[in-house]
Parts: sequence; C-alpha cells; structure tokens
Amino acid sequence: MSAYLSIRNVAKTYGRSIALNRIEMDVCRGEFLALLGPSGSGKTTLLRILSGLLDADHGEITLEGRNISRTPAWERDIGLVFQNYALFPHMDVRTNVGFGLEMRRIRGSEAARRIDEALDTVSMLEFGSRMPSELSGGQQQRIAIARAIAIKPRLLLLDEPLSNLDAVLRQSVRVELRELHDRTGLTTIMVTHDQVEALTLSDRVALMECGEVLQIGSPEDLYQRPASAFAASFLGSPPANLLPVTPVGVPGEFKIGEMPWKPAGSVAEILARLTHPANIALRPETLSLSENHLPGSIPGKLKAVEYMGGERLAHVEIFDEGGPIVLVRTAAEIPEPGTKVFVVPTVITGLYDTENGFEVCRLD
Repeated sequence: MSAYLSIRNVAKTYGRSIALNRIEMDVCRGEFLALLGPSGSGKTTLLRILSGLLDADHGEITLEGRNISRTPAWERDIGLVFQNYALFPHMDVRTNVGFGLEMRRIRGSEAARRIDEALDTVSMLEFGSRMPSELSGGQQQRIAIARAIAIKPRLLLLDEPLSNLDAVLRQSVRVELRELHDRTGLTTIMVTHDQVEALTLSDRVALMECGEVLQIGSPEDLYQRPASAFAASFLGSPPANLLPVTPVGVPGEFKIGEMPWKPAGSVAEILARLTHPANIALRPETLSLSENHLPGSIPGKLKAVEYMGGERLAHVEIFDEGGPIVLVRTAAEIPEPGTKVFVVPTVITGLYDTENGFEVCRLD
C-alpha cells in the first residue's frame, strides 16, 4: 500500500548551512504527524517546502501519487495555518474564511455553504460578522483553521498553532484540535517545539535536529524507547537524566564519573551488556529517593526541592560537591535540602554511545 504523502531525499541549504539533509518520510492518509525539534532543526523549512512556499534544492514530494515538487502553492490544495494566524484585519470572519475559496473562484451558494460548514466545524458559526480585532487569540486561531479547511484540503499544515496562546488556553485548544482532526479525518502535519503538544496531539512524532529526522514513531515509542541521547534529553518534562557509566573490568561493577557503583536488579542485567563507556538515561519518574543505602542506589546530597502540586522534583547532587545533578520526580515525602540521600534507579530508558549519542543496544 503506497503512502498518502511521500517525502523522498528532500534537501535544502542556505549557503554552507544545511537546513534539511535528505529527508525521507511517509505519511498515511488521515494521520496526524508532529514535526518536533528545537529552533533550527529544519521542521519549519520542511513545512514550507510541503506547502509550496519554498522550493527544495533536491528531492521529490508526492501527494496521493502525484508529484507536487514543482507545483505552485495555490495548486496543491493544501491548507496552511500560520503561527500568527495571518487573518486579514480589514475583513470580517466570513470574508476571511472565504478568501481561499475566492482565490479558487468558488463563489455564490457553494462558497456560502463551505464557509458555514467550516465555521460550524470550529464552533464559530455565530461569529461570522465579527472582525479579527474583536476575537480572542483562541477564536482567531479557530478562524484560521476554518479558512484552511474551507477549501477541503488534501493536506492540513499547522505551523506552531498554539504558540501565541497562554498556558491555560493552550491546553483546552489542544483538545479541540485533536477532536477536530478526529471529526474531519484530515491528514495533518504540525510543526512544534513543544513536546507536550507533539505527544498529546499526534499519532506519530518525527523528532528533528540539525536538518535530520533522528527518530519517527508513536509518542509512546519516542518517550519510552528514545533512539539517541538527544531524544532522551529532549523528551520529557523534565527530560531524562544522562549519566556517564564505565565498566571497570570486574563483572557487575562500574563507575559513574570517577565514583564506584554496583547496580542491582534489572539495571544490573542491562549494564552487564556494556563493554565500553556509555551514557545511561534515567527518567526522573522511574527514580526514587531513600535516606538509607539500598542495593544499586547512588549516594548524593539533596540540593533543592521544587513543589509541583501533587508531586515534587528533587535535585540531587550525586557523590561529591560539584558532581552531576540528578532529577527525581516523586509524590513521596522528601527530606530537607542538605540531607544525604540515595537515588534508587529501577528502569534504564536508554544506553547510548558517548561518541555519537546513539544506542549501544536496544533495551526491549
């Protein structure tokens, strides 16, 4: 079965700077895909190339089996929602939503029907006569989406759609966006640097850095089985702790930095595979704290505690003064800062080569 959207060998450079390094990706019909990564990772460049606003230097894009690599933006039947919504301030809501239809010479009763349908889809039908300046940020975003879906696009592209909303509104609009996708079945690609948006909204996430797709998979796959140290340290709130571990030549014994450590349980079983220095990823929520030495625990000093409502985030400086800080997320009681504690790892999220940052071995 062929892909609905196929991206093959797509590359883009600006002088000596590589924006995209031969991207390969397939997207299924009806899928919600998030392009996630830090600023400069290439995600917005890829979105602009898909929309036709930017030409790739190399590669091919096919949509429903048709090569659209050189097709003008207005002929691609792709809906695009910009980060700043890009509503026309001098046009009322209905005129804004109908703008794409007018450009396609769809007018009269057919245009009116599509405008009503799009506004109703985003629950903004009664706001048709308002001006953009009379709408809240969340309402403006809905109108921008209505304008994008009124043309009945083959592909919907969202460029940081929630970045201009406050934290409370962002959470509610996330739910609305996912519900909208489920109702319409539109194949959707969203650019975001916000991992919460990517993990909660999408069917799959493509994690990008330095113009490359480092890992693509379900949100659960990326979070639970990050394929690189970058993925482990980027995903999660807070992200995974990365600690340097070196085998010392005695079975079951290691060093974290320069301090001896003898892991226990499943952690010891995984590290038994290790033959050279590596970084291990430990998620804060898989760690616990103890004031007593337990098998496999790592000694440290509690430096600070952040209260997070139902949980606390403990900052533990392991071993000696100036040692690495390990974050522990827990709902249990925590002693006062300055107390000697022991960090107890029970699960290793990843094991990564210190040279290239990629997996030493799969843990599943």
